[in-house]
Amino acid sequence: MTVNSLPKGVIKSIVRRPEGTELVIVLPEGRELVTVFPKTRMDYLNPVEGETAYAFVSEGRVMLLTDSHH
Repeated sequence: MTVNSLPKGVIKSIVRRPEGTELVIVLPEGRELVTVFPKTRMDYLNPVEGETAYAFVSEGRVMLLTDSHH
């Protein structure tokens, strides 16, 4: 994956922990993007397994967008 990419993937798993939420996103070519977000960000975004997601990756940071309507 290149820096500043916006690959479309599917959320494979969500593991909520006290220190943050781990998301695994399966990218189109089968690779997995694993990232941990602060709990407050995930409470706002409220991702769902199986949902389409887009990951913007830049300088070690990940921004997540979803097609969620909930």
